Amino acid sequence: HISMTFETRNYRDSSGRNALRIIILTEDDGNFIKFFVPAAYKCDPGLNSYNRLSLFQVLLHISWMTKMLQFEYAPDDGEIRMMIEFPIEDSVLTRRQLARCISCIFVATETYHENIVDALEHGITKESESQTKKLFEEFMRQRRAERRQGFQEPE
Repeated sequence: HISMTFETRNYRDSSGRNALRIIILTEDDGNFIKFFVPAAYKCDPGLNSYNRLSLFQVLLHISWMTKMLQFEYAPDDGEIRMMIEFPIEDSVLTRRQLARCISCIFVATETYHENIVDALEHGITKESESQTKKLFEEFMRQRRAERRQGFQEPE
């Protein structure tokens, strides 16, 4: 296997360092390749079900929003891995494929780290753009109604 570590701005590993470790590993006599971040996150066994549900919702949403990226969860110890895997079979991995896989994992960790931590620690999930727009429109509707009724915020 090959192990690489990259400095990150947003992502923090389990020891609190701004570092992302990606491992590249071939399997099945070199016919299959996988790129993964071991212990990218940890879902403690005692985590309440609400936070666990929020976490899995966020991870599924990230999988939906990104190409190739998936997550693995080990219920015994709570390890969560970020992963890309695909068959190589009788072809050769190209430099472009290699760069794309590494970039995909790196960009996802930098982009979604805060969302994953919010779900783990606080049970908060990121709203979709359409949900955010609906919530804002509802907020504006309520503010207009309050203004019509003479409501003023306290000073």
